Amino acid sequence: MPDGYRTVDARDLIVDGGTATAPDGSWQAPLTHLLWHPMLVAGVQTFKPFPVAADGHGPRITVGRAVWRRETFSAGPPRPHETHLQITPGPSFEVVG
Repeated sequence: MPDGYRTVDARDLIVDGGTATAPDGSWQAPLTHLLWHPMLVAGVQTFKPFPVAADGHGPRITVGRAVWRRETFSAGPPRPHETHLQITPGPSFEVVG
């Protein structure tokens, strides 16, 4: 960290009710101030209003002329027996098969 900034390992924090305190008592902060960002990220990552099927296809969803979701596809990795990647000297490659 830059000079003037201290870091405290989260395992060292002392939690009492809704307040977290540094081990040496030099500062206190409400838990909501410490945890709002990780909780926001976790909530955004779990928000899936239009889930995609297991095969990787999601249909286009429209209401009138408004598009709520574009059609989605997931090709997945190539199957080994269908495509072979042959490495050649230099920055190029050739797809065989």
